[in-house]
Amino acid sequence: RFTSCQALAVVGRDMSSLIKLARDAIASQTRWREGDDTNTEYETCPACYAHVSPPRDKLEVSGCFHRICFTCIRDCF
Repeated sequence: RFTSCQALAVVGRDMSSLIKLARDAIASQTRWREGDDTNTEYETCPACYAHVSPPRDKLEVSGCFHRICFTCIRDCF
């Protein structure tokens, strides 16, 4: 889980570091379902921390690309 978030200015030469950080952030939210013979990949919803199988059970927010489960979106409205 993320413990903090802050915006940083990035210089062109630091782009590879930025890409690595982004990949690490995505990987920290993506796991393989343990004990499942189908090797199903799932993500953790950042709102409720439920395991969500992409892509059918979640909504991607345009602009920031957060992926939130439909249950959390439905409960907001």
